Amino acid sequence: MKVGTFSAKYVETIIEVAAQCGASKAALWDCIDVNEDFFSSPNNRLCSLKTVMLFHEAIKLCGDPLIGLRVGQAFKPGTFDVLGYAVMCSETLYDAIQLNHRYQKLNQELGQTPLYLEGDVAVLEWHSCFEDQSLIRPVNEAVMSGYIGIGRWITWGDQYPVIKVEFKHERPERSELYEDIFGCPIDFNAKRTALHFHSEILNTPLQQSDPTIVELMKFQLDNRLKLFQESESVKSQVSCYIQSQLGKKVPTLSEAATFLGFHERTLRRRLQDEKTSFKQILDEIRRTSATAYLKRVDMSLIDVALLLGYQDQSTFTRAFRSWFDEPPGKYRERVVGV
Repeated sequence: MKVGTFSAKYVETIIEVAAQCGASKAALWDCIDVNEDFFSSPNNRLCSLKTVMLFHEAIKLCGDPLIGLRVGQAFKPGTFDVLGYAVMCSETLYDAIQLNHRYQKLNQELGQTPLYLEGDVAVLEWHSCFEDQSLIRPVNEAVMSGYIGIGRWITWGDQYPVIKVEFKHERPERSELYEDIFGCPIDFNAKRTALHFHSEILNTPLQQSDPTIVELMKFQLDNRLKLFQESESVKSQVSCYIQSQLGKKVPTLSEAATFLGFHERTLRRRLQDEKTSFKQILDEIRRTSATAYLKRVDMSLIDVALLLGYQDQSTFTRAFRSWFDEPPGKYRERVVGV
């Protein structure tokens, strides 16, 4: 599964919510190296790692560790552009969930939410590419909170209570907001991140159902999905693969070629055609990720080194110094102030 990108509209929602909670928009833009113009085009995308780090920067600036839950509650159909309105106009909740799953990558590529039936219980499970639950926690929260908010808005209401919510991450120190939003038992440190509800709800007609509009929107979505897939460069595909592997191991050109369906020689040539190489992409990801991780004061230098695929802190320090002419500890002190 690719790590990929998030849509500009999705990222803008994170920033708007954080700004309402007291964060500076300018500081958040700086965190992800964009300016206000980035959000003027719906076709712009932000890499998933930067989006995750944006959540953590928002937490730091707002002093609110549960900003992910608040972002999910702010989701509206417009957040997801054409797909959001197609979901709203679907005939049933089942149709809406399946439609979202089919076109989900138009809004984000970090994970998917397939639907499973377990007896008379429907389970909507969030499959994320990232395994580090402390890192991905705010995204987990936004996804589950978003499904609850939009689901209740378009059909459920209070008459269709959720049975249970599971989160793979640990219970936060403050969990009252979880209880307010979900209104059901919540399991932390679970084997999956998932939403459980009665399967009979799947057949519930949606309030604004319009099959004709949905068919027109599906035509648009198919075209957008085709263009999106065709526009992906080989470099972006390799970059996504590397991001999904770092922290577990340092991927090789040969492994990337096998995963992407190329011969190794062909992949090398295709990258050369795009004026880059596997090593350059790996170094670029490590360099960008290093500065993002170092802004998280809860991560030690050895934690950062291991997440970037280095065997020890000294090797990471040498690499960092070669990129920025200063050791990582000094960089953190200068940028974060600790």
